[in-house]
Amino acid sequence: MHVSSPLNSGPSGLSAPSHWPLWLACAAVVLWAAWGGLFNPSQLNDSWEQLVWAQQLEWGYWKHPPLTTWLMAALQRPLGPSAWWPYVLGGACSVVTLCFTWQLGLRLLPASAMAWVPLLYTLNNGFTRRAQVFNHNSVLVMLIAAVAWRLAVALASGRLRDWLVVGVLAGLSLLTKYQALLPLGLLALLAMYGFWRADGLFETARVVRNWPGLIAASVVALIVTMPHLLWLWQSDFMPMRYASHALGAHESSPWKDAVALFVLQLRNWIPGLLVLAGVVAWHRWRVGPTTGGLRLANPWWAAWIGGPALALLALAAMGVNLQSHWGMQSLQFVVLLLAAWAATRWGAPRTSAWLGWVLLQAVGLALIALQMTGRLDTHR
Repeated sequence: MHVSSPLNSGPSGLSAPSHWPLWLACAAVVLWAAWGGLFNPSQLNDSWEQLVWAQQLEWGYWKHPPLTTWLMAALQRPLGPSAWWPYVLGGACSVVTLCFTWQLGLRLLPASAMAWVPLLYTLNNGFTRRAQVFNHNSVLVMLIAAVAWRLAVALASGRLRDWLVVGVLAGLSLLTKYQALLPLGLLALLAMYGFWRADGLFETARVVRNWPGLIAASVVALIVTMPHLLWLWQSDFMPMRYASHALGAHESSPWKDAVALFVLQLRNWIPGLLVLAGVVAWHRWRVGPTTGGLRLANPWWAAWIGGPALALLALAAMGVNLQSHWGMQSLQFVVLLLAAWAATRWGAPRTSAWLGWVLLQAVGLALIALQMTGRLDTHR
């Protein structure tokens, strides 16, 4: 059986999935963020920066666009400064990202794959161990998940208001980090491909061609970002100069940085891959070899995973020193690919997969507590 991520006319077609895996995973993410607050008093510099920058609202800051700082200000101004706010906002971004990814999955995956989405999401260290971190990457991943979900809705409905929502979200993502240009560009190409091949993008629904909608979304995104663009001009493109300096400060080769980026993403997936390997072994032992596979020649996988990966490699070929954290957003939708693959082979996750999930959550939380209290030295 081959599943190529069909766009459903409604959430998960005729068979609606149970939502308890989503709520369980959301609770797990909240626990990870709170765990960081309890055992890790030292945040990343760019998390603490938001506490400082939020004291003055601007249309831009010397390193990045303003939206992340505005979110900190929205919490800090009425309630006062607190060292807990980065943990609260970081956890909130991770939970909302999961919910947006779930909504996207409801539009694109079969019902049997949906329980795999929260299970695998919370087996990626980037979404669990780093749930305590609040920075521009946290907000960007959340907003790109929202853009992808609402784009799927707009492509299916063709309604102008859905395209306007896409434009607002796209503009907000550009107010978060300039890296948003890459996924937004790929999603725009996906939409244009869908307009060209109305019956070739999805299996169970035709794309409703709406060129005025796509143009309106682009105009709205430009309007949302226009004040920041004016600030950029007035500040002599300060964040651009910071980015240029940061990229030029690396002494390693671009290809070494590229390898490090992909290795980091693979390391983040170790817990998830362990569970999938365990399910494979269990099925071989109890059932025998499993047939079924996933057709990778699908425009959605190209826009979500293949395009970003190739773009990163192209940047390395151009001599750009890649930042390791770029991979988090660029490959954030791998979770949907793995969920679709698992569903084609085994259907929904069984008790054994969830038992593995519980075990790895407990081990991960114990390890981070030991590391942050100095009882486990990982640098030896």
